[in-house]
Order: sequence, then C-alpha cells, then structure tokens
Amino acid sequence: MTTLTGAGYLQKPFAETQLDELRTVVEGNLYTTYTLCRAVLPHMLTRGEGYIATIAGGSALDPGHGRSLFAASKAAIVALTKGIARDHKQQGIRANCLVAGTIATNQARRRLTEEDLHAAATLEEFADALIFLCSPTASGLSGSIIELNGREVD
Repeated sequence: MTTLTGAGYLQKPFAETQLDELRTVVEGNLYTTYTLCRAVLPHMLTRGEGYIATIAGGSALDPGHGRSLFAASKAAIVALTKGIARDHKQQGIRANCLVAGTIATNQARRRLTEEDLHAAATLEEFADALIFLCSPTASGLSGSIIELNGREVD
C-alpha cells in the first residue's frame, strides 16, 4: 500500500521510495513545524519566556513497516525541538515534543478495530497533554520528549 498526502504522510517500503517523496514528507512535517516555531519565537524572546510544544507521531521513535520516510521527518521534529530548547533555555524558552501514538479521532474510528480504538488516546488526553506542556506546571521540562501512547504499550 502506498499513501502520500499533502500533510506529509507516506507509507510504503523504503526500497520503493523516491527522493521527491522524501522531500514532500519533510516539507509537510518538518518545514511546517519549523515555520510555526520560527514565527512564535521572536515574540517569546521579547517577553523573556515562552513554551513551545511540537507534535511528532509515534513513528518518530518506533517506525512501523513502510513508515521510514514519515518516521525520519517526525524524528527530525524531535531533534529540532531539543535544539530549540538548548539554544534558548537561557532566554526563558521551554520547548518539548509530544510524541503521539494513535489518537481516537473520527477518522481513526472509521479505520481502527474496536481493540485498537480502545487502546488509542482520547482527544481529551491529547489536548490535556498539550495544555500541560504549555503551562507553568511544566516549567521543569525543556527538551523533553513526552510519549502519549494511550494504552498501546505492549
């Protein structure tokens, strides 16, 4: 199965991939994250503080079959986030990455088995994790990788 979307999701074995597909996946995932972080950072630096929460899929840490390019683009988001945290920690900026496994969205409900859906994180859990990472309660975290994997851990 091959799936390539404008959002930068590609699923097929690495040997079947092309460089232009890697470019599309990186532009859809890493470039988008870079652009958003770059847009908010000057305002945070002016204030002398800020919280950045990036999002990467679980493939960033454990790619499934056919997800090598997608996983590479998501792993780059993890590295970018850690770099932002280190580069700007003295200026009061905290950056953390939420690595999300399956989220029980409406789209996921149409394609997942009941068991997989039960293991997925809820939208509320996803939102709560992001709110936490962007709150003073998370002030002790920076450059952290937080895994939101619901009940998927084997």
